[in-house]
This record gives sequence, C-alpha cells and structure tokens, in this order.
Amino acid sequence: MSSATELNRYYQRLVARDQDGATEIVEDLLETQTSLEVYEDVLIPALYYTKQDRRRGNLTDEEARAIYQAMHELIDDLSASQDTSSAVAIASPTEEDTATVLPPKVHILGCPAHDEADGLALQMLQHVLNPGRFEIEVTRAWPARC
Repeated sequence: MSSATELNRYYQRLVARDQDGATEIVEDLLETQTSLEVYEDVLIPALYYTKQDRRRGNLTDEEARAIYQAMHELIDDLSASQDTSSAVAIASPTEEDTATVLPPKVHILGCPAHDEADGLALQMLQHVLNPGRFEIEVTRAWPARC
C-alpha cells in the first residue's frame, strides 16, 4: 500500500480512538521501513491532520488530546524497544571501536514552539538521532514559552 493510504488508515484509527489498531499499522510498516520513514510518511502528517482538523472544528480539544496521547505512547514504546536493542550494541564495542577517537557528543535542547504536536515532533527527532553521537533534551515547557 502507498504511504498516503497507510497515513489515512492510521489517522482514521486514531480519530476512532482505536489505539491498538493504529499501533498495529505502525508495527506493520516498521517491518519494511525505518522509524524515520514511518515518522516522515505517517506520524508527522497525522500530527498535521490533527492540528488542521482541530482548527477547522472537526475535532474537539479532548479528541485532539487523545490523539496526541496515543501518539506519545506509541513513540515511547518505539523508543524503548530501540533503546533495548541499542543498549546491546553499545555495551559491547569492538577493539577497533575503542581504538578510534570519537568526536564529542552534540548536545541539543529542543523546546516545543506552539503546542503538544511540536513536542511530539521533537520526541520523534530524539528517537531517530544516534544516541552515541547526539544527546537531545526535550523540554516540557509547553504551554509556557521557552
């Protein structure tokens, strides 16, 4: 199926408050795509749809919050499963790796600019960046400004 079709299916499941169905769609996509591709093609556009539908009055504040919460939980789950597999890889460096001088980590501070959707986008960025190379801290300053 095309990314647009998967996006529509995913968003429809979120609007219907079928978090399990939405999660299943993402898990199926992750069998053939990277996390970055799924974020770019499905989750980030779903954030946009949620914001647009809320502005147009097609979703209530409560419905939008439920969608954001479901996405937050999904991203946390994906991140936790990646952290588990990364921990194994990071815990056992090879001799070649230890002989190589690694550049210092890049520290990034992210602050949601407007709303919860921005915070979720930063959470996705945090998930796809290499933790061995980047350290990103996402503030929880929203709704207050940074």
